[in-house]
Amino acid sequence: MNVTCIRAGVKDLSSGDLIAKAMHIEEKMGNNPYFPNPTPSLATITAARIALDAGVAEALGGAHRAVALRWVYHAELERLLVQLSST
Repeated sequence: MNVTCIRAGVKDLSSGDLIAKAMHIEEKMGNNPYFPNPTPSLATITAARIALDAGVAEALGGAHRAVALRWVYHAELERLLVQLSST
């Protein structure tokens, strides 16, 4: 993690908490006139959140590939939220 992760509020969040944070951001920024064109787009964040949510469900079985993939999805959503907080 770096300082940007701390500033974005995603440092050390579990996958479940990261999903909840993304949902909160989507809810608050959707149709908000103060954020007409966020970068990355809310659709991109939503897609990453859905992928992580599915990845978490798959990883519950404990398969090594599914667990590794969940961490890839986690890192991607984290990266997008950090990018969003930087704009």
